[in-house]
Amino acid sequence: GEWKNVALSWTAIYQRFTTLVDTVLLTAADVTEQRLAESERDTEREKNECIADLLGATKVHSLEFLRSMTSLLIVVRQEISDSPSMDTIHNLFIYVHSVKGTALSLSFRKISGLAHNFEHKLYSQRRLGQVTITRKELEAGIDAIEEAVAFYEAIMREVLCWEITEDDLTQSQSRVRA
Repeated sequence: GEWKNVALSWTAIYQRFTTLVDTVLLTAADVTEQRLAESERDTEREKNECIADLLGATKVHSLEFLRSMTSLLIVVRQEISDSPSMDTIHNLFIYVHSVKGTALSLSFRKISGLAHNFEHKLYSQRRLGQVTITRKELEAGIDAIEEAVAFYEAIMREVLCWEITEDDLTQSQSRVRA
C-alpha cells in the first residue's frame, strides 16, 4: 500500500439534557494531497527567498562567500572530536559567528538564520561552562549550514545561471587593491 496523511477530528455527542458524553464522533479526512501541495509551496517560497537574497548581493560577492563557506565548513568539521571540549566549543562559536556575520552582511537570511541558531546552542554551552552537546548535535548544526550553502549554490547555477568568469575575478581583485 501507499502512505496517506490523515487529519483526525472528534466531536462529543451528549446524552439528551445532560452533560454526559453518549458518543464520540470521529472524523478522518485524507489530507495527503493538501500536505504535498503545502510542501511544494514551502519549497518554492524558500527558493524565491534565496533568489531574492542572491539578487540583493553582487554576483562576485555571492560566489566568493559561498566558495569560502565550503572551505571554512571543512575546517569547522575538523574541529569536532568524539568528546568535544570547551576549547572546541569556543573555536566553533567563533567560526559560526563569522559565518553568521558574513551571511548577514550579504542578506543571506537562510544561512545567517541557521548559523544564528547553531551559535546560540554553542553560546549556551559556553555559558554553562560544561559541554553537554554531542558530536552528533554539532555535526547536525554544521550539516544544516552546509545544506543551505549548497542550496544557494544550486540556485546560482541552475536558476540564475551564475558562473564565475575571469572578468569577475579581475574586477574583484582590482576592487580589493583600490
